[in-house]
Order: sequence, then C-alpha cells, then structure tokens
Amino acid sequence: MLNPSSSSPSGERARLKVYISIDMEGIGGIVREVETDPTKGGEAYQQSRHLMTHEGNAAIEGCLKGGATEIVIADSHWNFDNLIPEEVHEAATLLRGTPRSLSMVQDLDAS
Repeated sequence: MLNPSSSSPSGERARLKVYISIDMEGIGGIVREVETDPTKGGEAYQQSRHLMTHEGNAAIEGCLKGGATEIVIADSHWNFDNLIPEEVHEAATLLRGTPRSLSMVQDLDAS
C-alpha cells in the first residue's frame, strides 16, 4: 500500500493521484428522479447541482487530507455539465462536457 507521507530517496513526497467520477444519483439529499433531470427538474435540479458540487468538494478535501498530490474530478451525470465550476475546490482539475467517448472514466489512465 502506498504511504502518501513517505518520501522518495531524493526526499520528495510520493505522488498520489486520485480520479473521482461523480454522478448525481447517490448524492445525499437527492431522492427523486426529477431532481436529477436538467430538462424537467427546474429549481430542484439546480439544488441538486449544488449538492453534487458540495459532495464532490468533500471528497476532494478527504483526498487532500489523505495525501493526494493530484486530483481530477469528472462530472459523470447526464450531459457532463452539472458540477458548478466556480464552486469546485481549486485543488482539483474539473473534467466536464462532451465529447467523452469513455463517459465516466474519460482521461483515467494507469498513472
């Protein structure tokens, strides 16, 4: 298991990259299908966007506390533009929009 606080022989901290794929279904407080629908959800959908963004930020904070050195958060709901960009934690890189041929795992690599 990688210990993120360990150092390499050169004294540098080990890299720990994290990829978060976040979808609206499963977010705390979202209980009805209409709340996840950008075309029919209205104000309920807008509130769900905020809930999704806040949960994503909580995950990012946890990753940072765990020693993450690089974090990508991929908006993986519906048309991939639900997270509120100006509210996403600044430590993460936001992946959103289309085209995304690999959908929820676009830009995930072996590194």
